[in-house]
Order: sequence, then C-alpha cells, then structure tokens
Amino acid sequence: MTASIIIRPAAEADIQEARDWYERKRPGLGVTFVTRVDEGLDKLRRSPDLGILVHKQLRRLAVDRFPYGIFYVIEGQRIIVVGVIHGRRAPRHWKRRLP
Repeated sequence: MTASIIIRPAAEADIQEARDWYERKRPGLGVTFVTRVDEGLDKLRRSPDLGILVHKQLRRLAVDRFPYGIFYVIEGQRIIVVGVIHGRRAPRHWKRRLP
C-alpha cells in the first residue's frame, strides 16, 4: 500500500522552525534536517504502521539523526501528519493536535 500524506499547517510550521534553528547552528544542517524528515515521510508512505503507537490512534516515527518525531494518524489510505516535534517536548504539546 502506498498512502498519501497530508501535512497539517502546524506540522509544516514545526519543520520550518526546526530547519531555521538548525541552519543558524550550522549552515546546511537545516537542509539535512528537512531531508531526514522527507526520508521519514517516504518510509511512512510505504509502511504506515512503521511508527510506534503513543496515544490512542497517534503514532510517532523518529527522525534519523535528529531528536524529533513525526507524529501522525492513519485514516484509511491517508497519513495525517499533525506535528514534527522535539523529543523533549511535553506530551501535552502533541496531544493538543489530535484530530
């Protein structure tokens, strides 16, 4: 199964914010972060159940090389990305984004 991916605006903002932060730390690192997120999304497209279940229907897939997780729900043939959130963020941060 190849699922379609929908990235919610809050998740897009998460990605942009993290990209900018990493880019300020070291030029090129922000681009690497986005590349790793894109690779994670490609994995999910092919295998939606890959992420671990963290709360009810919410799943998390770790972003390679970075302390972030892609938080998503599966709705039929669609993957809805609700956040790309740093691992040290409190659970209430991602719980507020549940559909």
